[in-house]
Amino acid sequence: MMIKRLQTILVTGLLMLGLQAQAQEFACLTVTANGTQTDYQLSMIQKITFDSSDMIIWSAERELARLPKATLGSMFFSNGSTGISTRNAQPSFSIKNGMLHVASGSQVDIFTIDGKNVKRFATKEATSIRLNTLNKGTFIIKVNNQAKKISTK
Repeated sequence: MMIKRLQTILVTGLLMLGLQAQAQEFACLTVTANGTQTDYQLSMIQKITFDSSDMIIWSAERELARLPKATLGSMFFSNGSTGISTRNAQPSFSIKNGMLHVASGSQVDIFTIDGKNVKRFATKEATSIRLNTLNKGTFIIKVNNQAKKISTK
């Protein structure tokens, strides 16, 4: 009788522990960068990588977001949207292999080091432009509220 009772208690305890250890399912990765909270649907994310200065979120086809590590505040998984749309986030841009890659819906300005605006355009869709079309020199590339200094040879 005592053994039967201990077995029942043990089985009940293991079942309760098993129920608590069940994995939670999440729908979004929520990232706070520059004080802006953005939700990324987990079904769209294939991988997250890091380079020397940025965290990069990738889909199967393309880069979804490039976030400077210095601006990251928090990152967590959630069951749904926090109600803050990714449209409020600053569109990302990157520079690789002499190409400027800009997200859709961005305002792009390219300035000389002395402040002269040499190129200005808005993107309706993701865009890539060759930087070797710029004259030799140092430039500031500003996409929305983000800026990066580059040098062309």
